[in-house]
Amino acid sequence: MSRFPRLPPRLNHLFERTPIYFVTFCTYRRCPFLATQAVHEAFTRFGETAYSTHNIAVGRYVIMPDHLHLFVCGSVEFQLGRWISMLKQVLGKTVSYKGDDPVWQRGFFDHVLRSQESYGQKWNYVRDNPVRAGLAVDPNEWLYAGEIVDIDRPVMSPRCSRFPVGSAARTCHALSRRHLSAASTGVSQCYSFS
Repeated sequence: MSRFPRLPPRLNHLFERTPIYFVTFCTYRRCPFLATQAVHEAFTRFGETAYSTHNIAVGRYVIMPDHLHLFVCGSVEFQLGRWISMLKQVLGKTVSYKGDDPVWQRGFFDHVLRSQESYGQKWNYVRDNPVRAGLAVDPNEWLYAGEIVDIDRPVMSPRCSRFPVGSAARTCHALSRRHLSAASTGVSQCYSFS
């Protein structure tokens, strides 16, 4: 018998356009070692590189002690499973974890957002996680949360049935970068997501 349960199969091509994914992944046996400045900085560097090099936009996120929530979208060629695997690998090298067990729970949970309301609802749930866990009184106090790229869906004209032209518009209309510290702008590593 395998150490891990069998994962459900993933659908390769589900949407014609590029969706926004709400993703959650956890540490193995929910060990609480993620909520650190080192993990936070590695995560933001990874997100910045993904955006500047591969047009993969990491939106809002919350890093909890034993799991991470994030919103992400990419180009038509974007492979979510492969990207999450690389993110786990980078963060796994950053955590101060000693033991024989793996760092990560196998797989991840993802949900495709179908509307702007869904994004707002999911974000309200995610940003309140530190408060519900008793780690903060106010969600704005939690140091390990933010937004790398402001993800917004393109606004379609009533007379137009297509998304606006341009790679940024097609990739989820990434508007601006936020929550970038001076320490995390000097990216020295390269990651390949294709």
